[in-house]
Amino acid sequence: MKVWITILLLGACCGLQAAEDPRHARHERQRQSEQWLSIQREGSQASRHAQSATPAERELANQRWLESYKYAIPERYYANDPEPGGSSSGQ
Repeated sequence: MKVWITILLLGACCGLQAAEDPRHARHERQRQSEQWLSIQREGSQASRHAQSATPAERELANQRWLESYKYAIPERYYANDPEPGGSSSGQ
């Protein structure tokens, strides 16, 4: 009988801990996100060595940017879309 009571108590404790884990995980992710944003904002981990692109690299990046204008933006990305999940036109 005592063994069963012990097993039930241990099971109940594990159940309570499992219910708390998602909240703890969400809090931990929030804390880590705020920490990363703080590091970016302050620049405390920035390199001391200036990084620059070569003229060839800049030209390739410019070409990619200009080529991006060849494609139309899909309708589902417009803000006036009536459905929150995207358009209903066969997607």
